[in-house]
Amino acid sequence: MSTPFKYNVSVIEQWVDYNGHMNDAAYAEVFSRAVDALMGHLGITEEVIQEKQYTIFTLETHLCYLNEVHQGESLTVEWQLLDHDVKRLHAFFSMKNTMVTWSQQVNKCSWAWIKVKESLRHFYHLFKKR
Repeated sequence: MSTPFKYNVSVIEQWVDYNGHMNDAAYAEVFSRAVDALMGHLGITEEVIQEKQYTIFTLETHLCYLNEVHQGESLTVEWQLLDHDVKRLHAFFSMKNTMVTWSQQVNKCSWAWIKVKESLRHFYHLFKKR
């Protein structure tokens, strides 16, 4: 059920660390931005969230750093749906450096979400503080 989707971005100066390559936290930011774009691609827009009164929260992410990327290099993020049910989604994301001829994979990430009813999202925090 994976809908074709690609998120493209170039590595900006703010993402580059003192070693001259993209900082580890920036990989997570790129994946997070890709997830936001994917939600829109799938029709899970702010308007739909407001209308249906449901949203999606991240349960877990797992990143694997495979190769370095540098400022100005172009990245493409693709996704594959691994599993889903009425409340949860589990997906795999692949980040590739498209500046090299073989489209080198630089990072991969698994991501799990849960569907949450908007009216109950703050209710949970009341019990968490006790």
